[in-house]
Amino acid sequence: MVNGHITYIFFDFGDTLAYSTRSTEDIWTSIFKELGVEAPTREDMWRAMKEVDASHGIHIYDYTGKAKEYWTIYDMLVFERLGLKDIAKKGADLAYKRFRENKISAYPDAKSTLKKLKAQGYILGIISNYTDELTYDLRAIGLDAYFEHVIISQLTGAAKPDPRIFKKAMEKAGCDPKMSIHVGNSYEADVVGAQGIGITPILVDRHGKYDSVKCHKVKALAEIPSLISKL
Repeated sequence: MVNGHITYIFFDFGDTLAYSTRSTEDIWTSIFKELGVEAPTREDMWRAMKEVDASHGIHIYDYTGKAKEYWTIYDMLVFERLGLKDIAKKGADLAYKRFRENKISAYPDAKSTLKKLKAQGYILGIISNYTDELTYDLRAIGLDAYFEHVIISQLTGAAKPDPRIFKKAMEKAGCDPKMSIHVGNSYEADVVGAQGIGITPILVDRHGKYDSVKCHKVKALAEIPSLISKL
C-alpha cells in the first residue's frame, strides 16, 4: 500500500541498483598488459583520470548519442597524461572495447524490491549521473520495465548534487518534492542533492561507510519498502 504522502520513488543507478562485475582499476590493468606496457601506479592512474575529468568531462553534454566518440577522446587523453601519447589511439580503442565488454549486474534484491514497490502503487524513476548508455544498460539487466521516468545527467545538462537534475525529474514526472523519495549510495550526490530541493533521501550504505551520517539509511534494497511504510 502506498505511503499516504509519498507517491514517487526515484533511484540512482550505479552502485545502487547495479554494479560492474570488474573494477575500473582491474580493467585498466588488463588493458596495459594487452598493450605490452608497464602499468602506471594507482596514484598516477587516478591523477590522470582526475585531470581528464576536469578538462574533458565538462564536455560530456556535447556528446549525446556519441558515447564512443566521447570515451575514445577521454581515454586518449588519459594515455597522453600518462606519457603514452604514441599508443594513445590504439589504447583508447582497446579501452572502449574492454569497458563495453564489462558486464553490469543488478544487485540480487533489486528486481524483487522494484516489483514490490510497483505492486504497492508507487511510481518509480531514475535520477542518475550517467551517459545516454543508461537506457541500454537498464534493458540489458532487465530493469527497464519498472521505471516510468529516467533522468540522465548527460541529457539534462546537470549532474547530482546539482539541484537542476532533481528539478528536471520533478518536472518530468509532474510531482512535488514532498511527495518523492530518492534512493542512492552517495551521501554527497544523492542525499545532499535530494535534500536541496525538499526530496526525502534514503541512503544505501551496504558497507557501513556512512555510519556517522544522520539520514534514513538501509543496508540492502530489500529494506526499502518497510522503511517507506514508516516514514
